[in-house]
Amino acid sequence: MLIASQGRGILAAVIAGGCLLATELCTRACFHDDKYYQQHGWPKLVGFLVAAGLVWGMLPRRESGLSAGGAMRTRESGGVFQEQDQLLLVPVRYWPAILCALGIVFYVVRV
Repeated sequence: MLIASQGRGILAAVIAGGCLLATELCTRACFHDDKYYQQHGWPKLVGFLVAAGLVWGMLPRRESGLSAGGAMRTRESGGVFQEQDQLLLVPVRYWPAILCALGIVFYVVRV
C-alpha cells in the first residue's frame, strides 16, 4: 500500500487532496492564470486550513458530565473518524494541526 493508514485514516488524505485541488481550480477560474496556484502560497494555505477544519469537524467529540450518582463520566459521540484511525502511523486526531503546519510551510516556502 502506498499510504499507510488504519481504519478511516486514508479519508484525511483524500480530504486534504480534494481541498488542495479545489483551491487550485478556484484560483484558475478567478485569476485566469494556470500558474497562479504554483506561484503563490496563499491558495495552498487556504486549502490546507479548510482541510484541517473538515478533518477536525469529523473527529469524535468527548463529552464530560456527572452521572446520576455524582461520578464523572466521559463518553465519545458522533464523528466520522474513530480513536484508532491513523494515517502514516499518526492518529487522525493530530492531523488537523499537521495540516495547519503544512499550510504555513507552503505559504512561507514557495514550492
